[in-house]
Order: sequence, then structure tokens, then C-alpha cells
Amino acid sequence: MTLPRVFAWLAFTLVCAVAEEQVHLRGSTNATQNNSTLLTKSLPKGAATSAHLAWMPDLSFCLSTDGNRIGNGVKVHLWHCDQKWHSGGQKFFLDEAGRIRMTQSPDYCVVIDGDKYEDGAKIQLWKCHEGNKHQTWYFNDVGQIQSQNAPTRMCLVIDANRAFNGAKIHLWSCQQSSDKVQDWLKISLDSSGLRAYALPNEDKACEFPFEPVATNTAHCVEAAETLRPGKGCMWGGWPDVVSEEFTTPNLGLRGGGDAGSGELR
Repeated sequence: MTLPRVFAWLAFTLVCAVAEEQVHLRGSTNATQNNSTLLTKSLPKGAATSAHLAWMPDLSFCLSTDGNRIGNGVKVHLWHCDQKWHSGGQKFFLDEAGRIRMTQSPDYCVVIDGDKYEDGAKIQLWKCHEGNKHQTWYFNDVGQIQSQNAPTRMCLVIDANRAFNGAKIHLWSCQQSSDKVQDWLKISLDSSGLRAYALPNEDKACEFPFEPVATNTAHCVEAAETLRPGKGCMWGGWPDVVSEEFTTPNLGLRGGGDAGSGELR
């Protein structure tokens, strides 16, 4: 990752509003909606990054496991995002090989039923197997979630592109569209459990309901470490990269004058 790319990425990393006891995401004014998923134990503070996979056309919906259960054969479907981040069935992370693992039970992965590369193939949970290449996906924080080993481009999508609680998630041929109906957004909770970060518009300006990260070293390091934990550049981790961005002449953060403190609009 080059320095210009790093500062462009850092400058437009996004943050959502924070409340004392819950994280407010996507402009929600009521985090205890009746149709939210069942609550389970929350991730301890300081644990590994936990992420929601939200549907780009309507960020109030997230990838979820049926009943927040984790086990072989558990259905993966769509459900309203739990704004308190307590629902274990909505917390995922992508490992180095491209497996989408459950944060609270990392031995379980999001997989294609029977490894069948066909339109309509069921998406479910199954025990992760390092030797099974069919369990891996391509996903870069925003955009389509593509199967790595399908003979043609196949994506994780919502049945008929209609969002509602319980909507089926299955495999389908990838298609590009202006309404981004096959796109997903990773929204990552920081280690304090107080802020969440995403890259909904890549390195472009922030759009509602997100606002830019405040342009100071601490906030930029937190955002980078939350979205890409343990990464950075060959010559250093995120603290070193961010520090150089703030001290290198002519590499000031773009849009810094308008960067907010991370308050939700």
C-alpha cells in the first residue's frame, strides 16, 4: 500500500455516533427495535474486531444466522441489524485465507451447501476446514462477496433482491448494477465497543449517515486498526504509518478542514 493511498484511505474512513451504553449505527434513533435479533452475550472489550455485514441498498439489514445459532447446517439469512451489537449471529470476520468466520465461534464459517456452484445454492454455517478451498470468499470491506473457487463469478446475494427479516441468502451469478443490490458493507466495531467504522464510499467523501474520522493521529490509528487489524505497511504498523502521514510534507490528510469529530448527523 503506497503512502498516498494510505492517507486517502485513512482520511475517508468513517465513524458512526456513540452513546454511553450502545453504538448507534446508520442514523437509527431507536436501537431497541422490536424486530431486532435475539440478544446473546456481547464480545468482551479488547477482543478481536467484530463486524456486521450490512446490505448496501439498505444498511438497516445485516447478514445473520437463524436464531443467532452457530452450528453445522444453521441457515444464514437477512435480518434487521442489532444496533446494540449483542447478537452473536451477526458478528463475522474475514480471515487471511478468505473464510468468513463467526466472531464468537471462529471454528464455524459461512459456506455454500454441498460446495455446489449453482444459482440458488443455499448459504449456511459449517465447521471451518483449512483444506476445503470451497469455503473461501473474495471481499474487500465493500462490494460483492464472491466465491473464490467458483468456475464463473458467483456471489452471496439476497433472494430476489428483496430485504425483509428472514429473506433467503443464496449463491447467484454476479451482476453489476447501479443500485448495488449484490453489494455488502463491512461495519467494524472498535475494541472499546463505542465506535464503528466502515468504507462505504471507498476513498471518496463521506455520505449520510456516516461522517469522517477526526483528523488526528489517535482517531486515525483507531479507525485503521479496527478495519484492518494488525496491518499497515512493510516498514511499520498503523501507528507508524499514521504518524508519518501527519509529519510528511505535502501529504496532509485530504478534506481535513471538514473532518468532524465522528458525530452522527
